[in-house]
Amino acid sequence: MNFKIFILFVNLRSVFVNEIKWNRDRIAKVILSKDDIKNLKDQLRPEPKSKRFNSSAAAAPIKVGIIGAGISGLYSALILKSLGINFEILEANENHIGGRVFTYYFTDKNKKGKTCREYHDYAEMGPMRIPKHVTRLVGNQSWSLVNYLRNSNTVKNKPRLIKYNYADDNTLYYFNGKKTFSSNPQINDPLGFSESKNGGPGSGVPDHYANKPFWEWIEYAIKPFLDLMDSKPDLSYEFIQQYDNHSVRTSMSTFDGKELRKSMGLSDYTSPLNPKTNERIDKHYPQMAINWMETLDAGTGFYDRSLAETVIDAYEFSSGDWVTIDGGISRLVDAMNEALCLSKSNLQMGNKVVKIEKKKNKNLVVTTRTKSLIGSIKTNTYTYDHVISTIPLGLLQTVDTQGLNFDLKKEWLCEC
Repeated sequence: MNFKIFILFVNLRSVFVNEIKWNRDRIAKVILSKDDIKNLKDQLRPEPKSKRFNSSAAAAPIKVGIIGAGISGLYSALILKSLGINFEILEANENHIGGRVFTYYFTDKNKKGKTCREYHDYAEMGPMRIPKHVTRLVGNQSWSLVNYLRNSNTVKNKPRLIKYNYADDNTLYYFNGKKTFSSNPQINDPLGFSESKNGGPGSGVPDHYANKPFWEWIEYAIKPFLDLMDSKPDLSYEFIQQYDNHSVRTSMSTFDGKELRKSMGLSDYTSPLNPKTNERIDKHYPQMAINWMETLDAGTGFYDRSLAETVIDAYEFSSGDWVTIDGGISRLVDAMNEALCLSKSNLQMGNKVVKIEKKKNKNLVVTTRTKSLIGSIKTNTYTYDHVISTIPLGLLQTVDTQGLNFDLKKEWLCEC
């Protein structure tokens, strides 16, 4: 078997994207077939020194280095542990694991006898919700990550899934000194943006826009893309590419709702009309109307970003099935920590990776820098059979990987 060097680039977002694209409902040993496990171990074993097959050499124990103790690093470690493969995690942070996952607790999260209010007195500074269709993480199957942790004997504080409330009818809109609930149908301009409530023509949003809910106007411009993604996903990509040079603002000021749906092969609808001129108004929105939609929909500057990005975001968040971890996402990290039994033997904190190189004996040597108590910098080296990098690609660019002799495609991947 030819030895292959690989660095696996993983991040939490890619886990979600892969799930959406390929629906790979697999995790750890319990969901791999015996052949899968054998093939994975064979791929990870170093090449025997002798050209002739040597069973003892092929069965030699291996050690895998994992760069980063974020969710992806911990997830990778769980898979390796379930396969009986030795691992070691190198984490740059001196006192935090979980990467971008960080729950800020206003009261002690470990406080005994805490009330329900105290238990939920926290704010998510990083990831805060998980799509329910990501079965490898939150599915009902025994091998999903949360259930895997709940069934682990070493995890004392079992993570529990709860529904994530993305919106609520009792939240408030407060604009122009006026207050209304989000459940308000927004008919007849309850927040006072219209021209008739601000001194006449040119002083506000044209009445025929402001007197209808703002989200109806947004749907004329955005919903055709979402409908196409549902009905013809391959074709939707082509249309999104065609509009990739548009921001949301430029698209809204130039689009034609009926023509857009017609070009996509979608069903027609009855256009809203200007009551004074009887002209269609589901196209070429004026800037005052676009500013009004942006204000109520998101915030200043939001509509200056890419239309394609906005459409994809809207599609991702169109599902109402979201879940989160009761008590904060950090409790998921705590449970993974307990399941892995992390200690100084397999977790090196405060080690910033600065270099990865391949030696003649096929091993990979990872160089790190640590800061001592007096502030001096110390260089450390760790030797592994394989390395899994879970740090963001932008951060990987700061690591010297010239000694790995990446081909051009891998170099491009690092620069994404």
